[in-house]
Amino acid sequence: MKETLLWDERKCRVCGCTDLDCSGCIEKTGEPCYWVEEDLCSACADQIGTPD
Repeated sequence: MKETLLWDERKCRVCGCTDLDCSGCIEKTGEPCYWVEEDLCSACADQIGTPD
């Protein structure tokens, strides 16, 4: 059975992290990420040079 969410879960366009799982970003940076754009997390923004 597919899980139904009460909201649309955000997903980073670069690494694929979500509101519920940013373990990859924690592994890369040592801390949880945050959203700098609708579909871009802070960890990836730092990587690609997007100002946050």
